Amino acid sequence: MVGCATAYQLARANFRVTLIERDAIAAHASTKNAGNLNPLHETPAELIPFALEAFRIHAEVREELTQLGCTEHAATRVKRVHVGYNDTDRQQAEETAALFRRTEGFSSAWLERSDLRKLEPRLSPEVSFGLLTEGGLSVDGYGFTHSLADAAVKLGVTIVPAATSGVAVSGQRVTGVQTNQRHIPCDEIVLATGPWIGDTNRWLGIHLVVEPVKGELLLMRLPGEPTQYDFTWGLTSLYRRGRNEVWVGVTTETCGFDCRPTSEARRCLLDRAARILPSIRAGTLLDHVAALRPQTPSKAPIAARASGWQNVYIANGGGSKGLLLSVGIARRIRDLMLDGCSQIPGNDFVN
Repeated sequence: MVGCATAYQLARANFRVTLIERDAIAAHASTKNAGNLNPLHETPAELIPFALEAFRIHAEVREELTQLGCTEHAATRVKRVHVGYNDTDRQQAEETAALFRRTEGFSSAWLERSDLRKLEPRLSPEVSFGLLTEGGLSVDGYGFTHSLADAAVKLGVTIVPAATSGVAVSGQRVTGVQTNQRHIPCDEIVLATGPWIGDTNRWLGIHLVVEPVKGELLLMRLPGEPTQYDFTWGLTSLYRRGRNEVWVGVTTETCGFDCRPTSEARRCLLDRAARILPSIRAGTLLDHVAALRPQTPSKAPIAARASGWQNVYIANGGGSKGLLLSVGIARRIRDLMLDGCSQIPGNDFVN
């Protein structure tokens, strides 16, 4: 997703772009996600300005993609109910409510037991209150990434399906990329490799710390009527998708590059989801996915020129906000390549 977004932004700026992709477009975490565009929920405070800017850029990009005839990226407005059971949950909800109230374009409203039962009668009777937040959106990660790729191609981008085996270097510049098929010369290079950062560090002699964090989700079909809301309790959420389907997520696990779904994660997700909506146990499991998210120690994304290199840029580290932040990372890389600076916040150099 980050690679396609960057290729698209550079093509719009009249760069001649080659995008090298070793796997299918929208493989891995780019499609195995719930599709949330929510710059306020579970976003570190210091990252919120970048997240809000990325949210704004998404609206621009959607309009541009529509004009180019790439329409697999419709955005849906989300009504999310944060449910709570105790005073600790209420304190966290109060902080969330204040954040949504003071941010333009977002809102929050308190819901007591009677309000909740009107919204969704199937909620657990243990739920004592809720907070309704609005302003966020959802998109299909697969469709959005393919729209970016299709738009990039329409703007002249060449997509090369190949694995990269190395780079050619002259002084402080990378002059070309070696794939398993051929050598591709370049004037500038952007490395958007996700958690697979080892080659980048080795080729450039730098030390980027990007950790693979595994997240697992379940796609369920609910019994009975469709729900009209997303529901969240802590790190557990039910995301309404389609007519009567929900994504149940998400786990967070550091286990190297093992991206296999596990039965333990499935049990954990179902147990926690059932505390919100008990009837989900009678639902139908449609899919169980797992993918690796690239996360930096600070959880901030990387969109910067590599220190010591004149023409090398790093686009990485979106973590669990990768779908949202992808266009912000791409726009910042474009700005740096064009002007050497950007109004979008971030690090100017990466060591």
